[in-house]
Amino acid sequence: ADWCSRYSGIVVRIRPFLGSVRDFRTWDRLEIAQAPNAVPISAREAVTAAIRSFADFTQSVEDPILTVSGEAGVGKTRCVLEALRTVPGIKEILIFSDAIHHVTDVLHRLINESTARALIVVDGMDTSMRSRLGRVLAAEAHRIRVIAIDNERSEESVPEAEVRLAPLDRQDVERVLADNFPTISNERRWAIADLANGFLRVAIDICLNVHRLPDSGDAAVFSTLLRDHYLAARLTHEQRIVVELVSLISRVGYKGDQKNELQDLCNSCP
Repeated sequence: ADWCSRYSGIVVRIRPFLGSVRDFRTWDRLEIAQAPNAVPISAREAVTAAIRSFADFTQSVEDPILTVSGEAGVGKTRCVLEALRTVPGIKEILIFSDAIHHVTDVLHRLINESTARALIVVDGMDTSMRSRLGRVLAAEAHRIRVIAIDNERSEESVPEAEVRLAPLDRQDVERVLADNFPTISNERRWAIADLANGFLRVAIDICLNVHRLPDSGDAAVFSTLLRDHYLAARLTHEQRIVVELVSLISRVGYKGDQKNELQDLCNSCP
């Protein structure tokens, strides 16, 4: 297993279906590229402990899938990565992917190999897919487990096989920024932490693009940055169209006049 982890290119040539996923080292390198320094967050110690316990194959689990939920941008993927980093032997068994259709193919192949052992981290798996895979993996939890990162669930209460991350406190966001962007002035980091409102990804993205902002702090320039750089890089063309359409609505809702307003907008689109 250690040899396979160190020579993943050769493994992919032998098992081409693994070319669609990443090993721990590749995932780690890509995930920490923008903010390399991890900062311990006391508010997330319980979630970190739950993830590590789930990844420990010497312990039994009732459910083969652990869901890590929370709003997009609160730092779920990085939290999972840092929690798993110190788990013994994790680099040899972990597989990461953000493409669910590739993951299902890999999972079925692993199930058919009775000696295979793997922890699969999936960034983006909805409830219906988790339910289907949970039934398939029910008898294989001793050797194959899945950590599903979910951006869609909005309920505050969580079932037993789920942990939920809330946006960070402003002080925690500022500590992460201070450790990773020391050349940005304290005043600017504090302002960015306030603006991010607990969403770490937004704060980091602003710091990475802070050189585009004028010293005057002109809000119009920031709006241009958001539109031309941030949204263009983060969203697909179709997603950006949806965001621009929704921005035309003064209040988004699904009841009363708000429901009709959104429906009229949908009907006006080709």
